[in-house]
Amino acid sequence: GYQKYLCSLIDKKNIQKTILHATRYSELYALASIMSLKSSKVFLISHGTHTVQKNNYLDLISNKQLALALLYSKLKNIIHCSQSLFSDDYFLDIKFKFKRINHLSIVSAKKSKVRKSKFKILHASTIKPFNTRTYYYETSFEYIRGIKLIAKKLDSLSNELEIIVRPRFIKEEITYNYLKDELFEFNKFVKISDNKEFLTDIKNCDCLISLSSTTLEQAFNMGIPCLSYGLTKYNHFGSYSNFNIDKK
Repeated sequence: GYQKYLCSLIDKKNIQKTILHATRYSELYALASIMSLKSSKVFLISHGTHTVQKNNYLDLISNKQLALALLYSKLKNIIHCSQSLFSDDYFLDIKFKFKRINHLSIVSAKKSKVRKSKFKILHASTIKPFNTRTYYYETSFEYIRGIKLIAKKLDSLSNELEIIVRPRFIKEEITYNYLKDELFEFNKFVKISDNKEFLTDIKNCDCLISLSSTTLEQAFNMGIPCLSYGLTKYNHFGSYSNFNIDKK
């Protein structure tokens, strides 16, 4: 029924190009299916982050789930585009035909040159509601506990650094007031970001901590040290311990 409705909207329209960020959702899958059968060129550009995983089988499965229908699709006549160096690696590793594209300007923005009195750590990880897609994403409980653990370990350096937490608030799980209360004992050096734009925070930080968010790639492309860390055993950069950017 939905495909018929889309066909009625698209019929007799000369759409030459279609750009999608995923095909895993029913509406986008239906649209991709229709457009791939027409003369329109369909480009798939993932909105996620994808890395090669060779350390263990569980990490391999996790990244396959992250990539399926985001980075690559089994639909015919799809032009798969790689939006990052890590996606290049992933496509090459699975021997999948792809097209390299220029990265978005957001990931190559210049860092702020304003001299800071304290070393700034930006914590910007992704939480999925109701504990969905665990292991490569943290639950809200793991997320808060992880921030507290970092703060406890760095407490002795609290006069020299600042941790900026940029959360994704989830109704009934993590609200601003709840997170503020949970982190109250560290309020001397742990702050919740009030900036609307992520780019504002990342330009003013010295390093970034996340588990498997696209924020890791944004930091990487800006030359900002980034760490994949969380209370799960997953490591988004686990297979890149010997990675040398100068050789790329």
